[in-house]
Amino acid sequence: MKSKVAIVRNENIYEATFRALDYLEYDLKGKVLIKPNLTLDVPIQRRACTNPQVIDALIDAIRNFNGEAFVGESSMVGCDTLKAYEKSGLKEVCERKKVKFIDFNRCEPVRVKINGEFLKEIVVAKEIFEFDKIISAPVMKTHVLTGVTLGMKNMKGLQYGNEKIRLHRKGIKMLHIGIVDINIAFKPYLTVIDASYAQDGEGPVAGNVKKMDLVVASRDVVSADATACKIMEINPYSVYHIKRGEEKGLGKIKDVELKGEKIKDVREKFENPVKSNRVKYWVFDFGMVFASKLKGKLGEEGYRVIAELMRTKPFISHDCRKCGRCYEICHQKAIENFKINHDKCVACMICMEACPFNAIKLEKISIIEGVREISKFALKSLRKQ
Repeated sequence: MKSKVAIVRNENIYEATFRALDYLEYDLKGKVLIKPNLTLDVPIQRRACTNPQVIDALIDAIRNFNGEAFVGESSMVGCDTLKAYEKSGLKEVCERKKVKFIDFNRCEPVRVKINGEFLKEIVVAKEIFEFDKIISAPVMKTHVLTGVTLGMKNMKGLQYGNEKIRLHRKGIKMLHIGIVDINIAFKPYLTVIDASYAQDGEGPVAGNVKKMDLVVASRDVVSADATACKIMEINPYSVYHIKRGEEKGLGKIKDVELKGEKIKDVREKFENPVKSNRVKYWVFDFGMVFASKLKGKLGEEGYRVIAELMRTKPFISHDCRKCGRCYEICHQKAIENFKINHDKCVACMICMEACPFNAIKLEKISIIEGVREISKFALKSLRKQ
């Protein structure tokens, strides 16, 4: 059976959301959590957070089924979710509609075992288990680490506080796999992608804003994300968590029935930031895997040295405007006088993701030099044994 995906274009995004839902078969009875994307407490003009009109429409859709609507989020590490809630304009909607907003970072955390490919457990707010259904309501954006951030990536925001960093520390591929694990454990009932405005380039915060006037909706999160990628002229198979999601049976990329607008009539070229950093990310992933394989033979010190040699290192460029966001967000306290202390930095790339001015870059890496240094160290260490 094909997965239905609705694409609706309308400047009135409240109306567009309802029209998109009209194409789908769904039931929103019970307690329903709307999970928006409140990435960071940046001005609404950055369009980094879900349009409040989309949330407004989803609340009314839930109430049409006599369901009970809730809105909840855990913003990026180092960001106060309640500040993002207010700056995004969502607070006004929730107060007007008398809908409870839940900051998951201020709830009681619980550790839950899951049968993920990478994640074997996850820490989430206890309140998440009170809901019958979850609606993922992200913004259409590119992402400096994962290529895009859509319905699947949005579900990563269910993780409690600093738990989000665990995925970032293990390399880009593990970040993608962890996203799939979370979506399988907490599968969204409905995905509604806000593309009233979108971001391309260095998203999810510092990207270029595009006015799209679109809503993409589906019961299948993989199909929704794949369709959004096609609108962005990004191959969904090039986004590993979407590709892996299909392989794991989470949803479909190809076998999709489109409703509403045709992709060819609404698509726009988006700049994928991962392309320019692909070699650097490959080196980072290779280094982490290589170091892990030799950890038993080389010991903790050997692992640390190899990981350090291969680690992709961020640095603060001349584009920095000294806003202090990186100071606030760095859990390692590795940023001093607007310079990154690589003795403390664990290369989680959270600062790069959060910088509103795209001022944090990745150092250039010579693959040949890196592999040569690692090989020399590995041989030297093994000969000592």
